[in-house]
Amino acid sequence: MSGVRDPGAADGHYAFLYARSLAFDGDLDFRNDYALCGDPYAQGVDRGVGRVDNPAYAGPALVWTPLLLAARVFVPVAKDAPLAVRAGCRGPIARFALASALPLAALSIALAFSVARRWASVGASFVAAVLFATASSLPQYASVFVSNSHAFECFFAAAVLWASFWAGDGEALGRWWVVALALAALTLHRMPDAAYACIPLVVILSGSAPPARKLALAAVVASGALLGLGATLLLYRYLYGSPFVLPQGRHFVHLAHAHPWLLLFAPQGGLLFATPVAYLALFGIALGRREPRHRPFALAGALVVGACLFVASSPLDWHAKATFGARRLVVLVPLFVVFGALALDALAARVPSTLRAALPVTSVGAVLLFGVPVLFAVAGTTQGKTPLDAAPLRIASAGAAYRAVAAIGDVAVLPAKVVYATRFGMPMASFGLATTDLHYRRSYRDLSWEPNTLSFTHPSLVAASRGTAARSDGLLLVAPEAVVVWTAGWPFADRATLALHADGEGSLRVSLGSFFGRCDLGERRFAVGKSVVAFALPPGCFDSGLVELGFRADPSAAVTLERMTLDDSRALPPPF
Repeated sequence: MSGVRDPGAADGHYAFLYARSLAFDGDLDFRNDYALCGDPYAQGVDRGVGRVDNPAYAGPALVWTPLLLAARVFVPVAKDAPLAVRAGCRGPIARFALASALPLAALSIALAFSVARRWASVGASFVAAVLFATASSLPQYASVFVSNSHAFECFFAAAVLWASFWAGDGEALGRWWVVALALAALTLHRMPDAAYACIPLVVILSGSAPPARKLALAAVVASGALLGLGATLLLYRYLYGSPFVLPQGRHFVHLAHAHPWLLLFAPQGGLLFATPVAYLALFGIALGRREPRHRPFALAGALVVGACLFVASSPLDWHAKATFGARRLVVLVPLFVVFGALALDALAARVPSTLRAALPVTSVGAVLLFGVPVLFAVAGTTQGKTPLDAAPLRIASAGAAYRAVAAIGDVAVLPAKVVYATRFGMPMASFGLATTDLHYRRSYRDLSWEPNTLSFTHPSLVAASRGTAARSDGLLLVAPEAVVVWTAGWPFADRATLALHADGEGSLRVSLGSFFGRCDLGERRFAVGKSVVAFALPPGCFDSGLVELGFRADPSAAVTLERMTLDDSRALPPPF
C-alpha cells in the first residue's frame, strides 16, 4: 500500500471519515473523528441537533467500511505509531481501503466494455475502453485523489449499466434486485445519479415481457433509486435535523443559473477540453438515435448524460475547483465507452477497404495521442507540474504533459472558441482566461466574498479585452467603445462601483451583457484625476457565467479603468 496516498485534505478527507466512523466507532458522530483525524476546513459545525456536519458524500463508505474492518484485523500497524495512524485516519489501514479505487476503476471499464460488445465490434469496444481508461479524468481519481468519490461512483454506474443488460437476458427476478441495489448504491453517491434508472427502465420496456411483468420489474428498479434517495435523506435528517437540506448549504446549487456550455468547453473544469475523446460518445449517441435497434438505449443515454451535465453545471463551483477535467462527470465514463464504441464502428465502416488494414495502427496512435499525455499529466499532479486551479493562467509554467493536454484541448474546444470570438469580438486565445472563474465568487457556506473585485491589471482581464491598452495601473480606453469579458461565479449583483482616473473631464457609459443580451447601466460624469462612479444593476441584468462589460468614453479623456467592485446587497437567508 506504499504507493497509495493518504486521504486528501479536502472533499476526500471528509468522505473517508464516513467509513472510518462506521468501522472504528460504529456510528456517524464525527466529533471524535474530527478530533483524531482533523477538520482542516472547519466543517464540524453542530446545526442544533447534537451532531456535526460532514458535507461529503457517503457512497464510497459502502466499499471502504468493510475494507477498513478487514484491515483492522489483517494489516499490521506499529504499536508506537501515532494515534491517527492506529485509528485509521491515515497510514496503512486507511491506504488498504483506498487502494480499492484503482481495481474498481479497472472493473468499471471492463463492465462497460462488456456492454459495448452488445452494440459494437470487439475491436471498437476495446479501443473505446482503452481510450476512456487512459484519456479521461478517471485515472486521476483512481490513482491520485483516491479518497474522492468519483472512481467509486463510476464503478456503481458501470454496475448499473452492466447489470441492466444482464438482467434483461434472463427471467429471474433476482437479477433485477441486483440492478436495484447497484442503483441504490450509485444514488447514495449523488442523488442526481438516480437518472441512471433510465437505462434499466429502457431495457425493461424494450423487452418482450407481458405488460404486468414489465410494470413489476420497473417497480423493482424504482425501489432501488428510492432506497438510495431515502437513505441520503435520512442521513441528512440525522446530521442536520431535516432531510430537506443540502450539506453544502442552500446557496450551493442554482438550477436556474446552470452553465452546461462552460462545463463542456471551458479549459478550467470542462469535459471536452480535458477529455476530447468524449466527442466520440456524443457522436455515438446521435448515431444511435438514428438506428431503430439502438434508439431506445441512445435516448436513455442522452437523458442520463443531459441530466448529469445539467445538474453538475448548476453549483456555484460548476468547474469543481482544483480539479483535472470535469470530475463530476466521471460517472458518465461507462456510458461514454459504449457510445464511443458505436461511433468508432461507424467511422470504421466509412473507411475505404484499401485503408482498413491501417485501422489498428490508427487506434494505437489515438491512444498514444490522447491517453499518454493525460496519464503523464495525472502523474504530474503529485509533482506540482499539472495545475489544478486557475489552470489557464499557469500553462506556461506547467509540465510538458499538461502543456500537451492543453494544446490538444485547445483544438478540441475550437467550436466553442469560434462562438466566443464571434459573439464577443475577442481573440480566441483569450477563451481559457475569460472562462475561468476568478473575480466574483461567494462562499456557499458563509456568504463571504472570495473575491468581489475586478482588478483591471489582472492578466485574464487584460487578455479578454478590446479597445483598451494595458497599463501598470489598469486598462486605458483607447477606442470609443471598449469591452472586457470575464466569468462570474455568484449569479446575483445589484450594484457596482468603478474606480478610474482620467486626464480630462468627460462621461462614461457602462453596459453589462451576456451571451444573449445586453443592458445599459447609464452614463456617469468623471473629473480630471481619480474618480469613483457607482451604478445600480436592474433586476435580471446580471448573471453568473460569461459577462461582457462595455465602456463608452471619448478616448481623448484618457480614461484608465482601475477596478470594479460588485455587490449583492439583498438580505439572504443563512446557508444553513
